[in-house]
Amino acid sequence: MRALTLRDGLATEGGGLYNAGELTVLDSTLIGHTATGAGGAIYNSTGGTLIIRRSTLTENTADDGNNGTYT
Repeated sequence: MRALTLRDGLATEGGGLYNAGELTVLDSTLIGHTATGAGGAIYNSTGGTLIIRRSTLTENTADDGNNGTYT
């Protein structure tokens, strides 16, 4: 994904994004997401590949404390 703003998502895992494959996040913002489990902004599942470049993850929360990303 490129040059996107994702805001205010809610999920058990990965409030903003759940990745189980290959994901590249470029020039993007993930803000205000909530996970009731892990990965406030992004949950990167076992075997998933995650690359984040020139992006902002802010004000994301997860009950397990992994507020930005969980891998």
